[in-house]
Amino acid sequence: MVFINRVSQFTGDCTQSDSALRQHLKTTYGCDTRRMSRLTLLALSGALPLSVPQDCSVYMASSFASPSKFNTVFDALLYENSAMPFDFIANMHNAAVFHVARLLNTRGNTVFVYANQDSRSWTQPLLCALSDLLGGQCRNALVGWAHEYHPVPDASPQEGSHWLWLSRDAVPNPLASCRITADEHSPDSTAAGSLKDYYWQAVTDALAQLQQGQIVRLRSALDQKIIWLPETA
Repeated sequence: MVFINRVSQFTGDCTQSDSALRQHLKTTYGCDTRRMSRLTLLALSGALPLSVPQDCSVYMASSFASPSKFNTVFDALLYENSAMPFDFIANMHNAAVFHVARLLNTRGNTVFVYANQDSRSWTQPLLCALSDLLGGQCRNALVGWAHEYHPVPDASPQEGSHWLWLSRDAVPNPLASCRITADEHSPDSTAAGSLKDYYWQAVTDALAQLQQGQIVRLRSALDQKIIWLPETA
């Protein structure tokens, strides 16, 4: 049995400046976030409200590393034939999940997974965490999805991060239990998000249903169903 113990979410939009996000993290959590990408700032803003055990592994999904930091690095390479080393490091795909684990002081594995709008894609970090929990590789897992706005036509200005703390042992008042079953004929609880929103809206909808006490059914990449069963159901 795997339990969903807590949910943490941070939702903003692209009008909020990097400096405002840095100030929020410094004031609220005492974090020094210099040289971190915007995607990392968004991931930390959602993850740091949670208090998880040190043996927790961290799994995070995103559709890109950091679009804004990538543009900075690309422009420097294109026009100056050189990029700042710290910008290059900050834009590595696993930088955000590394900083989440470091600032939460966890000692488990850190995993970054690519995600797009198809539920078979964005459920991958959840499936990885469940596999490790059920297989005895870890006892606690923090699973997150982070999204940074990318200026493409009709893109939604929303961005932020969603996080779930899962464990094999329930803490008092867990939100739900979570299990993997063979594929069922019942429909998925969330439709695939539109291309412009990537996976973001689908994750948002699934977590809203969970917090409303509804049963959530998600289809994984292996044609299995991941079911969140609220404790009140």
